[in-house]
Amino acid sequence: MVGYRLSETGTAQRPFRIESISKNIWTIEELCWFLTTHPALIDDRLISLDLTRWLTSEFGLLQTVLKMEKAYKADAGMSDFLSPLLADLDYLTPQELRRFTMKLDRMSKVPVAIRLRLKGDALLENHCFGQAIAAYREALALSYGQGKQFEADLHHNSGTASMQLLEYEEACESFAKALRLTGSEEDKETYLTALYLAKPYKRFREDALALHAGENILREIEERVREVRTMPAAPAGSREELSGTLDSLCRAYPTEAGF
Repeated sequence: MVGYRLSETGTAQRPFRIESISKNIWTIEELCWFLTTHPALIDDRLISLDLTRWLTSEFGLLQTVLKMEKAYKADAGMSDFLSPLLADLDYLTPQELRRFTMKLDRMSKVPVAIRLRLKGDALLENHCFGQAIAAYREALALSYGQGKQFEADLHHNSGTASMQLLEYEEACESFAKALRLTGSEEDKETYLTALYLAKPYKRFREDALALHAGENILREIEERVREVRTMPAAPAGSREELSGTLDSLCRAYPTEAGF
């Protein structure tokens, strides 16, 4: 993990485990960075007495922990549980803390399928590809009423995660499902890019012909992949090659949703 502030409170003798991304947390600043940067990954394993016990035993934050445990016992929600920690350490300004708590409150009120979608996107961003796929599958099972585009985006991002794991068959199948739902040129190009990377060239050309893909699109795909494959740090067929080609394909949840 990178991006968190340097520790001003010392380092714990034993870490706190963030199970969602399989990472150990050693400092309070690292914990605060994780919470504020990835609110979609805050779950019941974080909103727990295990966390308050760790803060007490490793850092002696008795007054802060008392406030957190009061909120926990009252089942007051994520924002009330975490606010004392972020406020007492002055990690966020009052305005930043207000925006963060509002974001948590909004997230707690949206349908479970959307929360799982946001969780999957955050896991994908942290290169937790297997966990991201699992979150997307859970979201798909609960996606009734969210619309075809929502379902297509779940398949699309699941396919992106599968490609990063070099699970080509699963990736192509996910991209194909997204394409069947939308019929969009974007999904067509993504599916064909995956085919070009993962399948024999003949299969790529056959599917492109069946999908009535223009020669201009095919040349663009071939040129894009060819450029990646000629990079010194990305030998053909490597995880780096796929990452460089597909990292930009993940579809973020619309910003107008307030997240």
